[in-house]
Amino acid sequence: SLIIGGDWNVSILAPPAASPADLRGSAAVRKKLDALGLINAWRHLHTGEEPPRTLRYRFQQDSSPFHIDGFFLTPDLLPLLQSCEILETEDWLDSDHN
Repeated sequence: SLIIGGDWNVSILAPPAASPADLRGSAAVRKKLDALGLINAWRHLHTGEEPPRTLRYRFQQDSSPFHIDGFFLTPDLLPLLQSCEILETEDWLDSDHN
């Protein structure tokens, strides 16, 4: 069993057009997450939804947002996963994702 989380600063899901360095970093993180068999907790519970403002980043102003933060867990923990929500509060105004 494993749970990890972080501000990865690379695209966890398919990235928009980005520089080759960004794509390499994204691919390396996704490859490691896949190798460990980890599942994105928020995506698992919110399939098809656009990530909330604090979970997404736009490479360019007109690009689609992509998911850069997250908590990941092994499949054996999925039955215990009840919710994964983003709390929007003024306490987080200093976030670099606002």
